[in-house]
Amino acid sequence: MCGRFAVDKKPEEIALETQAVWEDEPAGFQSWNSCPTSLAPVLSLGCLYSWSWGLIPGWSKSDSKRAGMINARVETLEEKPAFRDLSGKQQCIIPVNGYFEWQRKGEAKIPYYFYLEDEAMLLMAGLWDKWINPLGKEVHSFTILTQEASQSISEVHHRMPVILGLEEAKEWSGNKMSALDAANLSKKELSFHEVSPKVNSVRNNSPDLIEATDKPQFWQDELF
Repeated sequence: MCGRFAVDKKPEEIALETQAVWEDEPAGFQSWNSCPTSLAPVLSLGCLYSWSWGLIPGWSKSDSKRAGMINARVETLEEKPAFRDLSGKQQCIIPVNGYFEWQRKGEAKIPYYFYLEDEAMLLMAGLWDKWINPLGKEVHSFTILTQEASQSISEVHHRMPVILGLEEAKEWSGNKMSALDAANLSKKELSFHEVSPKVNSVRNNSPDLIEATDKPQFWQDELF
């Protein structure tokens, strides 16, 4: 899965790297510990938007279950009512600098940061939907597609996001690529390192959260 990510780019840098233009007013995305319900940059049909993480299906009566809709398994998209009608129609890309995953060792959860060695943005495939809240306001939200992790990553976690190159990302976000094709084209090998347990708390948000620890450590959960 993918439960947290970092976006350490200004809106104009995100537009440059994705070769897209902002359709709405970009939010202040710079965060080293973005969590579900946070606003994030989202690419769809050649335009960038500020949308919320955690899918709210358009037919939903409330947003109470969005925390459980941050990821969507490629293998079961067609089985899930919240996702099956979006595949092929409402596909998107979430450009981030990297994401966090936790490795279980006994009762401890050890955090790791995953990224591309050349510091290019990770272009994660996703699905989006539009929901009208009780006050009549439109809420755009998204979920991140996941697949089985590559062998090198699976030592930390068994799932990983579907991550595409720029040209493939354009096809996916233009609804011209299937989920299975995206998974087959996904970048499987990423760099990663252990990071501070400070990332376990969403209250912590600073550049040092993505920096490697000096040596492996073991700790108990801290408000994860």
